[in-house]
Amino acid sequence: MDTFDSGLPHFSKAFNGPLKFSSVFRKPFDLGPVFGLPPQPFVPPEEIPSWRAFLSCMQEDEVLYQHFRYERDDMPPDACEAWRRITHYKLLGIIEDFVDRMIHVSGKTEFDAALFDRLFGLWTSSILLETLPIQIVVPIVLSTFTLDEFVFDERVRIVRMDRALQLARNTRRAFTTQCHECVVGAATHAVVLDDWWIPNATASARNEALSSAEAFSEALSIVDGVIAGLRVAAGERIGYSQIVVRPIGWADDWKADLEPVYATAVRGYPDDFENYGWLRTPTPIDETACERAQLVYKALRHTDGARLAFAARRLNAAFLRSNEDDAIVDVACGLESLLTDTNSQEIRYKLRFRLAALATITSPGDITPEQIFEATARIYDFRSAVVHPAGGKPAKKRTVQLGQQPPVPAVTLGIRLLRFAIEALARHSEYLKLDTLDRFVLTRAHVPTPEAADLCRFESEHKDEK
Repeated sequence: MDTFDSGLPHFSKAFNGPLKFSSVFRKPFDLGPVFGLPPQPFVPPEEIPSWRAFLSCMQEDEVLYQHFRYERDDMPPDACEAWRRITHYKLLGIIEDFVDRMIHVSGKTEFDAALFDRLFGLWTSSILLETLPIQIVVPIVLSTFTLDEFVFDERVRIVRMDRALQLARNTRRAFTTQCHECVVGAATHAVVLDDWWIPNATASARNEALSSAEAFSEALSIVDGVIAGLRVAAGERIGYSQIVVRPIGWADDWKADLEPVYATAVRGYPDDFENYGWLRTPTPIDETACERAQLVYKALRHTDGARLAFAARRLNAAFLRSNEDDAIVDVACGLESLLTDTNSQEIRYKLRFRLAALATITSPGDITPEQIFEATARIYDFRSAVVHPAGGKPAKKRTVQLGQQPPVPAVTLGIRLLRFAIEALARHSEYLKLDTLDRFVLTRAHVPTPEAADLCRFESEHKDEK
């Protein structure tokens, strides 16, 4: 484990790494005859009486046989025989793993009864338990935090990963999805989900689930909520590339003296991260941003947060897009889901008006309600040109200029306004009922404030848009 100049972790393989002692069970590639040397000694496992006794036990015990069997009842006899040999190979791996693990953990080749009992207890639990407790860890790539831990709720945290976990997860590679190994390694913190479990019907079914991102769809929806909250609060382009599973109270797969973990790849980061993104120093996310992210996350998980959750998914999608045309459609969909009616005939106007109204309820920073009103129209011009290409040229509408400020990409401004709308409605969920937001505007129209005057003028000047 090393670090780039950016401070992000970097991992590489060393030629002087730990030995794999289990290789004594495999027939070596013998170069003796080439150099006139005597053949290397090797005893096949099938000739070892204790191995044959172990294999008989695994085949005769009903629980063990059902857990490890690989052949199916509907297989032809020759196929069953092939799968049976594969099963024998897998069972030999159990013995190999025990030998390797005990030597690496104890640091000696003498038999250690206490250590064996501990490992044997973990292994039998991996077979006998109907459900296996796990912790799910999803590293956040190309980003860092100023804190060691932040609790979102009783089961969800952001935690700084220690060196042991970092080394363990970076020795595991999943080949279902292609992710750049420098992106995978470049993470200091992770979203941690506690109190999860997986079914344990058979070894093959369990291992298949542990290597499948689809099996963790429910967990990833929670992680996406945390990521959306961080994107809303910090505006940083973050993502993830790996699901790491830590067994709790069981284990049957070890590498040297590393913590036993399982990992599968999942691509949840922008494409340009692979363009040496690990060399760019990220802006640390602080506790204040995490607190704002927590507020958004809890609003998304609330029973009435379906519209917020949809908008957050569109925000996440927009952050991952490499094509501006696709991103602006995501942004528009997110804003529409929050601020327009299902059957509205005045979507464009109401969206502009209500988004500007939100700016009088909670401050959006250095942009005024009037600028929001105008900017939303320009964003919608770009969206319309993308969705209806015959009616306009998207290239001319890709940037927006607010007053005397330099032009900015419409997508960048759109993402900012969607972030603002999500956080504003997460803080003031009563305005998710659009009638309540409209009544607020009418009430404020009688109050002599600059914001109310702006809104009244907006409505008067743009009433023809209806």
